[in-house]
Amino acid sequence: MPKECAFCPCVANNAEHLFSDWMNAYVPGLKRFAHRDTETKDMKNWVSRNLDQTVKVVCEPCNNSWMSEIENLHAKPTMGPLIEPTVDIPITQSDANSIALFAFKTAVICDHMRRSYPVRFFSREVRHRFKTALEIPATVQMWFAAFAWPGQGACLTVYHDVPDPDSLKLYVCTYLIGHFVFQVVASRKPVSWLIRPGGAAFENMAIPFWPSIPSGFMWPAKGGLTTATEFRNFAQRWNRIDVYKVNP
Repeated sequence: MPKECAFCPCVANNAEHLFSDWMNAYVPGLKRFAHRDTETKDMKNWVSRNLDQTVKVVCEPCNNSWMSEIENLHAKPTMGPLIEPTVDIPITQSDANSIALFAFKTAVICDHMRRSYPVRFFSREVRHRFKTALEIPATVQMWFAAFAWPGQGACLTVYHDVPDPDSLKLYVCTYLIGHFVFQVVASRKPVSWLIRPGGAAFENMAIPFWPSIPSGFMWPAKGGLTTATEFRNFAQRWNRIDVYKVNP
């Protein structure tokens, strides 16, 4: 049976770039990539002159319409300067919202790369609503961080099942391109719980930007990730969580 598009009822017959084609201009020369398979736990590393990894999980109408607008009207203008080694860039809430659209789209695409999982982390209703209204669910939080070395890309996805409270489930998608890292953390949890990563190893360099960003923030934050190992640790920082009861 043909697979359904991640965002609508049409058949997924179109290849979506995991790393957007427009990013080639910001990362010249050879690119070094890594991808961790969430099913086999294998880490794939490769070098390429182009950002050419694609996944066939969307339909052509979606890819060439609203998804293209997210790339050209939101992601490219706001993320482009952050991929380069630039400093003292003000990021407004409007800029953060634009990055969040690209980040959530990417998180859904990466979730659909799991070939043997017919049930996706985000419900069909949530994914279809994102297409029609660009609405990001309230159970999603996002952070970004700087990365020291250029010419690299990575995308790591991690899933967590936490017995308490109430069978909490987390999906974490961490994405690196050039000097820019973003992390999408989605949860299936009761609204009365607030979660935070256990420990404080990345608290000074991980800046929340969705649903809100600190007022007057200037890119980059102090510090940043300096090695591939630190990036992997950042991607896995939700292995241990602190959970707080929120007063009604």
